[in-house]
Amino acid sequence: MRIIILYLFVFFSLFGVNFAGLPVWTKTNFIVGIIGLVYWILLKEKKSQTITLLFISGLLILLTCLASGIINFRFDSWIFQHYILCCFIYVFNSFIITKWAIKAGVDFYGILKITIGCIFINNILALSAFYLPSLADAILSVQDFSVASFGYDYGVRRIYGFGDGGTNFGGGVTCSIGLIFAVFLFVNNKLGLIKTIIVVLFLTFSGILIARTSVLGAAFAIGSITLYKCEKSKKTYFIISIMLICIVSFMILFSLFGELDAFQYSFDMFTNYESGGGLSNGSTDKLFNEHWAKLPHDIKTWLFGDSRMLDIHGSGYYMHTDVGYLRMIFCFGITGLAFFIVNHIIIIKYSHKILNDSNTYRLVILLFIYILILNIKGLVDSLFWIMALPLFYYEMFQKKLR
Repeated sequence: MRIIILYLFVFFSLFGVNFAGLPVWTKTNFIVGIIGLVYWILLKEKKSQTITLLFISGLLILLTCLASGIINFRFDSWIFQHYILCCFIYVFNSFIITKWAIKAGVDFYGILKITIGCIFINNILALSAFYLPSLADAILSVQDFSVASFGYDYGVRRIYGFGDGGTNFGGGVTCSIGLIFAVFLFVNNKLGLIKTIIVVLFLTFSGILIARTSVLGAAFAIGSITLYKCEKSKKTYFIISIMLICIVSFMILFSLFGELDAFQYSFDMFTNYESGGGLSNGSTDKLFNEHWAKLPHDIKTWLFGDSRMLDIHGSGYYMHTDVGYLRMIFCFGITGLAFFIVNHIIIIKYSHKILNDSNTYRLVILLFIYILILNIKGLVDSLFWIMALPLFYYEMFQKKLR
C-alpha cells in the first residue's frame, strides 16, 4: 500500500493534473505539496537544512517580484501565486516523496525508478488514447478542458497525456527528466543495459510525439554519460549501442507510421533534414525569428521587468513570447533572473556539502544545466523540487542512521 501511495505522490507531482470541475489551484502537484507541508508541520522534529535553504533562496525571488511590482506600480497576483507555489509549496512535494519512500523502504535509486515508471504510465496511456477514441474521451473527461484541449496544434491531432507535465512542452520536459534519470541509474549499475536502452528508446520516441523538446532531452541525457564517473568502455559501449538502435528504430517507425500527420509533425526536423532542409522545423524557426526578437526596449524593463507574466488582455503570455528567459526578464528583470540562477547555484553548493556520492552531485549539476537550456525555449522555473530530491533523501537518511 505504501508503494502505491508513493507512486501516486510521484505521478501527481510530475504531471500536475487539473481534474474537471475543480478550481485551477487544486492541481495535483499543489495538493501533494500541501500534504507535504501539513505533514512537516505535524512533525515534532521540524529542523531541516534543506527546507531552510530552499525557503531562503525562494524568498529572494519573491522579494524581486515585489520590488518589480513597486517600481512598476503594479501588483500582478498571478506572479506571486506562481512563485509562492514554485519556491515554497512544491518544495514539500520532494519532502513528502522522500519521507514516504524511506517509510516504504525505497532508496534514492528506487525513487528515480518510480519516477520513470510514472512517466511510462503516462506515455503508454497517451499513445493508447491516440488510437482508442474511447480512452481519449476518458482522459479528456477527467481533466479540465483547458488543459486537455492541448491535443491539437497547427491543425494536427497531437498525442497528449495527463496535466501540464504530460502534454506539449511540459510533457517533453518530463520525458527528458526520465531520460536523465535512466542514464544516471545505468551509470550506477542500478539499471541494466537492455532495460536502459528500452527506457531511452520508449521515452525518446513517445516523448517526441508528445513534444519535440524530447529530441533535445534525449541528446542531453545520452551525452551526460560522459560526465559521470564510470568505466570508459561502458560509456563508449552505451553511446554506440544507443545511437545504432535509435537509428534503426527510427527507420522502422518511419516506414510504418511515416504517413501519419502526428508522426510527420513530431519528426519534421528529421524529415526536413532528409529532404535537404537542414535540422530545423517550424517551431525552431518561430522560436528564433519571432519569440527571441521581442526583446525589452528600455533599461527599466531590462533591470527590473514590467511585473507581468500574462498578456494584458488575457490572450496568452506577456509580449506573446514563449522564451523562458524573456518571460522572466519581463517579470522581474535581469535582477530577478540573476537570483533565479543563484538559487540553483546555492542548491548545487549545498549538494556538494551534503551528498556523499560524486555521481549524485553530478546529477544535480546536470539537471541545473538542462534547466538553463530549456529556458531558451520555454519557461522552466518550477523544478526546484526535482533538484531537491537527493538533498532531502540524504538528509533524512543520515538522520535515520543517527
